[in-house]
Amino acid sequence: MKKIIAADTLKALLGESGDILSRDDVAFLWAEKAEEIVYLHKKEKADLIVADLEMPGMPVDRLCVLMRADENLRAVSVIMVCPDTEEAAERADFCGANAVMVTPVSPRQLFRRMSRLLNIADRDDMREIVKVDVDLGDGADLFFGVSVNISSSGMLIEAEKILRIGSRVICSFVLNHPVTVEAEVVRRAREAAGVDSYGLRFIEADARSRAVIDEFIRGVPGQRRVS
Repeated sequence: MKKIIAADTLKALLGESGDILSRDDVAFLWAEKAEEIVYLHKKEKADLIVADLEMPGMPVDRLCVLMRADENLRAVSVIMVCPDTEEAAERADFCGANAVMVTPVSPRQLFRRMSRLLNIADRDDMREIVKVDVDLGDGADLFFGVSVNISSSGMLIEAEKILRIGSRVICSFVLNHPVTVEAEVVRRAREAAGVDSYGLRFIEADARSRAVIDEFIRGVPGQRRVS
């Protein structure tokens, strides 16, 4: 289990990054003030800290310097999010952070950076054709979409088809074996002209399909990576 301490001000941004908040292999701890980051890190020994340079309390760049000087706290990766100004960038660069990202931050870029520092699978690289059957009550409607990421609880797909929140769908795709799952549409967002993204929450999956998904998420050695 990877532990992440993140500034409370970044909760909405992290929520936009796909399934990172619902991953089974990641636990989030939220800090409202800079001092809370130190308190939580001392208690939990986090693997990653995602800090906001402008969060309340002690200057976060100063906090980062103090942690790097403490042998009991220094073994943690730090991502610093800061305003797009020369002064803020200089403060963030010299505080010992592993990565600095200026606002506005792309949720997907933040997720990729976090994934690399945590050494976890970046599911945003998973793009596979997904066959989707929609139950319309008076018959099924079949269309194809493209997967963007996947977790044990659901997946994100892009498609030109318009789906309603709450619709039940059956998705078929391939990781290293065929997978068929029933899912519910829980959110929708416009990605580009004519293409929407849909968050799907898994409802039912046969034992083999769930095993394939779990194996993919764990990153079992020798497993074929979908790209």
